[in-house]
Order: sequence, then structure tokens, then C-alpha cells
Amino acid sequence: GEGMYTVVGAANDALGFPSSNPTQLLPASGPGPLIIDQTGPRANQVAVNSRTGRINVTLTDDGSGLLRSALANPSNYQLSVVGRRVNRALPLVGIDLSAAQPNTVQTATLTFGGLGRMNSGTYVFQMSTPGLTDVAGNALDERFYVPFPGLYKPGQNFVAQFSVDGGVASPLQQYVPPPEVTAARRYQERINRLRLARRGR
Repeated sequence: GEGMYTVVGAANDALGFPSSNPTQLLPASGPGPLIIDQTGPRANQVAVNSRTGRINVTLTDDGSGLLRSALANPSNYQLSVVGRRVNRALPLVGIDLSAAQPNTVQTATLTFGGLGRMNSGTYVFQMSTPGLTDVAGNALDERFYVPFPGLYKPGQNFVAQFSVDGGVASPLQQYVPPPEVTAARRYQERINRLRLARRGR
């Protein structure tokens, strides 16, 4: 199973009898212990600072640890302003990482250009699941902030929306694309008309 292991080796002769004392192979002076890790990192916290236009992302990984080069890759993050027809992506101009150790908890501070103080409106923040990995290569494991309708499947990106009103950012919410919102509204309007028609009979 998953975990951290010490590896010990010993030799036997041709008859199967021990011919050497047990020798610890891992951890050694250079390599650490053997780590079996099959679980991806998790997004522990995403904090929006609407007054500075920055987003702090804290990821955790209790196994092999987070891969810093993945955290520092700007292609793994996207912030967009929601429009009536299409969303407008904002350029990511800076990534500051927390100290390298411990690598089981890392925070990336993302600075998006053209913002400063965020204007009022609705924003969508995304993180790439296949891009954000741990040292063992396991992808980000996001189970709540996933694309609508919110059914968890491995490999889905982190997608959340928030609103800014008067310089204050709302808590993150699951993102529902505008076409889905329109379809849901029309469906509800149709149900309401059917109910009114039945009452008028």
C-alpha cells in the first residue's frame, strides 16, 4: 500500500542459508526512504485578494510531495472575467512560491495583469489537473470545484467562480457556464407556465 518504507537487503548462499548480515539500502546517505504514492495533491485553500488582484493557492500532498516546477508553470492557472457571450482571460504576470520545504504544503501567489484592484463582476478561476502534480506524477485530485454538473470524475480541472462587489470578493462557488444558466432558467419558466395552465383549468 501507500506509505514510506525502509528497504533492507541480505544475501543467501546456494543452499538458501544467510551468507551476509542484513544491510539497510533505503534510506541511505543520499536517497531517502522508498515512498509509494498513488494519491494526487489537493487544493487546500484558494484565497482571493480583490484589492491587489492576487490569488493565493495552497496545495497539499502527504506522499511524495509537490512538484515545484509544476506550481511555477503559468499554463496551469487561468483567471477570466465572465462576459455575456465569452469570458475574457487575464494575463498571469507573476508567480511567487513559498519556501521549498516542507514540500508537502506549498503556496503559490498568483498576480494577474491589468487588475490591481478587481473591478466588480464575476470571475472564473481554473487550475490544470494534469499540469499540477506531485513528485510521483499523480495529478491534482479535485472533487468539489469541478465543471458543471459537478459529477466527480478523475482528471477534471479545478474550476470555480467568485464575484466582486464593491471591492469585496465572495466565497468560491462551483462554476456554471452561461449557456447552462440560460437553459436552467428557460426550463424553470416552462415549468412555471405549465403549473399556471393547470391551475387555470
